[in-house]
Amino acid sequence: MKRDWKIIQEILCAIEDNKVKMHWEQIPESEQKNVLLHYELLKESELITNYELVSDMDDDGKCTYHPNFLPQSPNVPGIRMTMKGYDLLEVLRDQNLWNRILSKAKSLGVKLTYEFIVQAIPVIYKTMM
Repeated sequence: MKRDWKIIQEILCAIEDNKVKMHWEQIPESEQKNVLLHYELLKESELITNYELVSDMDDDGKCTYHPNFLPQSPNVPGIRMTMKGYDLLEVLRDQNLWNRILSKAKSLGVKLTYEFIVQAIPVIYKTMM
């Protein structure tokens, strides 16, 4: 699997819009494993919370996996973004800032990691002021 920032943006947008289930249902079965791995990356990076991988057995005995969609109880929210998740989504949405981050990584010859993005933002903001 390769990390795909577009998939990450789509997941974060779906969470923000409370459309995780609808987003999931539109993903072709052949791509679902890759998207699930991106959900796991977001959880491990503490960009989302209240996430768990759910397995279901269909009528043919085939096990399928999907992210949880709904709250576990009325008092416990379902999957949601953390403050860091919202911050990353804002960066991904700002095409000007995102392009500057991509250019900075390329000019330095470094990989585009989450840590690089976080550290590049203040540097890029200084050049914009």
